Amino acid sequence: MCDFRTKQYTTKECATIDGYYNSADRYCYYSGSQGPCRYYVNQECYPLVDSSYTASTCRNIGGYFVAHTTQGQSSNSCYYKQFNCTYHSVDRQCYRFKTAVNNKTECDNYAGYYKHGFATTSVLTTSFWSTVSVMTLAQISTLNPTVRQLADIMTTIITVT
Repeated sequence: MCDFRTKQYTTKECATIDGYYNSADRYCYYSGSQGPCRYYVNQECYPLVDSSYTASTCRNIGGYFVAHTTQGQSSNSCYYKQFNCTYHSVDRQCYRFKTAVNNKTECDNYAGYYKHGFATTSVLTTSFWSTVSVMTLAQISTLNPTVRQLADIMTTIITVT
């Protein structure tokens, strides 16, 4: 059952919100539970936008980051469906990696967030690769899948070079 209709959406946009597009009257009919699409960006519907998220955070929560508007003006906006950080949520950002570091300065080199001897970052740190390079293959297999893939790639590069 369709509760609402609008001419705001194209056929593709209407399908994104599970609507029905009637080409005869050029209306998109959709349910009230879906609501109108608040932001339609990169051919996808996003209900939320936040300009305080970094591009890395945006990617890590499944959002779409826009650095510039179509007019070329700075935007730095993250369009997303919900803030669901499956990595490390710190200081309203979502960081992918957490690595032990010697001090805050070392953490700052990776543009990370420092707390209690750890750098939470969006990039792998040198200390991470130093740890991986001395790990055995059995130890590498116990890492989470993303880190294991990266460790396997680095092991291959180290072996080849």
